Order: sequence, then structure tokens, then C-alpha cells
Amino acid sequence: MKNKLVIFREICDLYETILKNESINEAIINHSLLILDEFRSKKLFYKYIFKNNRFLAVSIAACVFYNQNDSYFSDVKSECLKTGMISENTITSLLSMLKITGRITIDKSRLDKRKIKFSFTEKGELDTLSLINSVMPALNILFPNIVNSSSLSKNELGFFFQKYYDIFHAGLYLVDLTKGAEIFITKDSGHMIMVSLFMLCQNNEIESKKSKISYISKNCGVSRSHLRNILIEANKLNLLVFDNKSGNIQILDTFNSMFRSYMAYYFSFVIYGLKVS
Repeated sequence: MKNKLVIFREICDLYETILKNESINEAIINHSLLILDEFRSKKLFYKYIFKNNRFLAVSIAACVFYNQNDSYFSDVKSECLKTGMISENTITSLLSMLKITGRITIDKSRLDKRKIKFSFTEKGELDTLSLINSVMPALNILFPNIVNSSSLSKNELGFFFQKYYDIFHAGLYLVDLTKGAEIFITKDSGHMIMVSLFMLCQNNEIESKKSKISYISKNCGVSRSHLRNILIEANKLNLLVFDNKSGNIQILDTFNSMFRSYMAYYFSFVIYGLKVS
């Protein structure tokens, strides 16, 4: 594995390149439309995993699966606990959910009965692909000379997660990189809430909704009280203006700047996984 400082510098270079790219807004809108469609098709699943600690745990599970001949629950647990952001209960409940929904299978190790092996099923791999492929066309817009396809194939998942693993080993986490993003992504559907707020500025039809809070809460599969608490925090950070009485939301430039920064890192992580060293 590369030196942590080298990985950090590579991610930062990608981030700066993306942030300066004239097509960044086009790329973000492209991803937003794709992930909104994907989210609607599996709302409960994405609502659950689009919270920082769970998203990290799922990503680490994928990294363990694609980096080892035998993938063990204990290895996922060990890597997750190293982050200091994921509890044992979160790891256990997440893997149970993935098993119950048919996204992974679990079996005892033949070599050591105390160890639990897991494997991604076809359904689990297809969901993983769908999530990555919600970003691929955006990366094609930003890096046409590097990303020459609008989708990743199932056969490429192994290479991608072998590279993506570097990011966690370097101690790089989205929640730490952009100030303000943490009030969203540490909550259920956090990524989707930010996407929906960003799209408020792009879509006149949504702008005309009488109660934007009702529209977004329904769009993101969360309660209005859950969303309201997030908006109140965002209001305090001057990211937006939220009228608690009417439910109306005014997006400020500070939010758009924060979201662009967050998405530049989000895109950086994926492009890092795609690049050949």
C-alpha cells in the first residue's frame, strides 16, 4: 500500500482539479439526477446506508471482500473500529440487514469455526455497481481523457476496491473534509438531503412547491421532524435560511460552495479507485 501522505496528496490534487473544473456544476447535476432515480427504486436501503458510519461500514465490507480470498466478519469489524466512528452494534446490525435483504451470504469458516465468512451476492454486487455508476457519467464529464465509459462493469469491482481501500487506510473520511457537510451526512439520508437541497436551485418546478420541507422529506424518505432538525442546524451555520413556520427554504451561496467542495471530494474518492497507478 502507498504511503498515507502520498494518498492524501493524490486525493487533494484530484479535489483541486475537480473544484476548478468549469464543468463541476454539470457533473454534480448529472450525479444528482441519477442518484435521485436510484434512491427512489430502493428508498429504504439507501436511506439506511446514506449515513456516514453505515456508509463507511458498507464501503469497508466491500473493500475486505474484494481484497481478500476469504472475507471475514472479524476483519470488517476490526477495520471499522479503527475509524473511531463505527460501533460494534452498527457493524452487526448492518451486516444482518445486508444478509436479510439478500445482499450478502454468511457462512462459518471451515478452517476456524469461530470465524464468520461473508460474500456479496449478485444482488449486492449490482447494488454496489449502481451506486458507483451514479457517479461515472459525472466523472466522464470531468475527466473525459481518463474515464472513457459511463459505467463500471462487474468485473472491474475487484480492481476498484483494491484501490479504494487505500483511502480508508490513509484515514481519509468525507465527514472530516468539508466543514458543514457533517450536519447532513451523519444523519439518515444525509447525502440525499444535500442533493435535494442543491437541486432546489436548479429546478423551477421544485421552487414553486408551497412547502419545500414536505417535498424534500418525502423525496428523501425521512420524517419532516428529522429534516427540520437538520435544517435548523444548517440555518445556524448560515448555509440556508429556513422558515420553520412555513417550511420554506432559501438556499444560500454558502451551501452551494460547501456542497461543491463535498462533491469534489466525493468524486475524488471514486476517480482514485478507477485510476491505474
